[in-house]
Amino acid sequence: MVFCVLLWFTRTRTMEQKVFFRGVNHVTVDDKGRMAIPAKYRQDLQAICHGVLIVTAERDGALLIYPKPQWLKVEQRLHALPAFDKRVRFIQRLMLGYASECEIDANGRILLSAPLREFATIQKLCLLFGQGDRFELWDQHQWTKHKELRIQEEIDNKEVDEVLRTVNL
Repeated sequence: MVFCVLLWFTRTRTMEQKVFFRGVNHVTVDDKGRMAIPAKYRQDLQAICHGVLIVTAERDGALLIYPKPQWLKVEQRLHALPAFDKRVRFIQRLMLGYASECEIDANGRILLSAPLREFATIQKLCLLFGQGDRFELWDQHQWTKHKELRIQEEIDNKEVDEVLRTVNL
């Protein structure tokens, strides 16, 4: 009985803690579209969402991967936006339209749907970025192109310097 109470306490405590995903991981996507979630995230994902994730499109060309409870909050905020604004409709079409539920299998993998892989031009080699409450998944080649473009834009953008001066890193 003591073991059962201790196990319940440990699970409850783990589920209540704020999980923060960070870091970059090299991952591969196989020919069937399966991608292994890095082992260091699996226990937390089981605790906070029982391994159920939502994968969707992101406007820069990446995929976003949310634990389902976090996605439900995002989904509600997206639904609350004014649908008559064409920019809002575009984001809603991307994020809601491409949203796909995935469950982590016994081998720690998720299956990325063909439309999602096509959207993000996912090949074999990818990068998975921890972004706090979610992940970003980029095809390695697409990330390199995007990163180089954004670095050049930042160099050319003097407004960013003003914003960064107010941030204490």
